[in-house]
Amino acid sequence: MLDCPSCGASIGQTDVRWDQKLAICSNCDLRVQIAYVDDEWVALSSNEPEPPKGLRVEVDEPPEAVVGGYREMAQPQGRLTVTRRWWTPGIVLPTVFVLLWDAFFARVYGPMVFGSGTTNDPAVYVGVPHAVAGVVFTWFVLAIWLNRTTIDLRERTLSCHEGPIRWPFNRPVSVSLDSVESFELAPKDRKGRQVSEWRVLARLGNGETVPVVTRLVSEAQAKFLVRRLEQYRGS
Repeated sequence: MLDCPSCGASIGQTDVRWDQKLAICSNCDLRVQIAYVDDEWVALSSNEPEPPKGLRVEVDEPPEAVVGGYREMAQPQGRLTVTRRWWTPGIVLPTVFVLLWDAFFARVYGPMVFGSGTTNDPAVYVGVPHAVAGVVFTWFVLAIWLNRTTIDLRERTLSCHEGPIRWPFNRPVSVSLDSVESFELAPKDRKGRQVSEWRVLARLGNGETVPVVTRLVSEAQAKFLVRRLEQYRGS
């Protein structure tokens, strides 16, 4: 019917709310006000979609184009900062389990470890695997409660930080926008299970793809970030 003025994808009739004369691009979620002019549908105006649930845009300062002579140059001072909290309601039950686990370990094995004259008790060594498991479970729960992902784009360099608790798995890579051919979204492979995590990948000039944003919990979050990053990349 018409092409999206932002990403260029085709907007079909099923993507149009005819009563409102509003088209929503299925590729980038841009909202386009349309009208029937000279026997064809045309875009009158468009509105940027709101950040999907779970994402917060802290800073959004696109680089301004400055005309100099016959050429138009983009200033490198543009900056985009988006944050996402890791916390989800699903962490409540694991938190209760960890509290009970740690309390049980402290009550049963604490006196053996810290009591006088008990360091030779074989039960102390039996409890070592339980202690290690408790540390791992506690670390995981604290990370989900406290961590947030910060996507920061400044001076055409994109970086993604996760913290304050270090998370060593699926760490994102920092890239320069000048080395990126395109940004893509991709679900994390769950071996046939329902997709619960999405990533943003950067396709580099040499054909390699690297993860630049990880641990997104919905396709909408990944789509939003891909679209905004493409806007900055093409500026």
